[in-house]
Amino acid sequence: MQGSAQVDPATGISRLQGQILGEETSGWVTVKGNAGTVFLEPCTKHYAVTRPGTLHRALSSSSPAVRPLLAGEVLEVLEPAKQEPQEPDRVVQLRPLQGGSPTWVSVGSALKQWSRQYRAARAFLLRAGQDEASDSLRQVTKGEVLEATGLPSGAAGGQRLRLRAKKDNLVGWASLLSKEGEKLLIPVLS
Repeated sequence: MQGSAQVDPATGISRLQGQILGEETSGWVTVKGNAGTVFLEPCTKHYAVTRPGTLHRALSSSSPAVRPLLAGEVLEVLEPAKQEPQEPDRVVQLRPLQGGSPTWVSVGSALKQWSRQYRAARAFLLRAGQDEASDSLRQVTKGEVLEATGLPSGAAGGQRLRLRAKKDNLVGWASLLSKEGEKLLIPVLS
């Protein structure tokens, strides 16, 4: 339903514009008649998805995903709300490197400690500058170990790192992912 009920001053009937869930059919419906008869009441059994999320198979948010939830979808409540059973977890306050406000995040499977050590997932060119079109210094071979000299920079899908090659101390730049989205550098976690 959209907005609040409109009362026709001539008849005293309250009407509301709405749409039938799961259909494209919409129109006006009487909420309350002129004799006081109630035809519609607010319902608390439905929730609208305000931002994308995930529908899970079980109560735990770590259970397998059933499917993504899209903003605008409407869900019907089947059981009253329950507290998710969780083991005590450590939380840490983080700030995204790409900008944004600091936020508290649970340290779990979604987060891993960042490492300065990387292993080449496949061969790629080490570049002289941060720009992907800068001069190439040399080919990095698959399995070669490199050390980051700073934090990744750039947008999430196009992050680049300044690296020092372990085998010859050559310093240059490389992307974390190829243009096709393949990992070029894999963190070596201790």
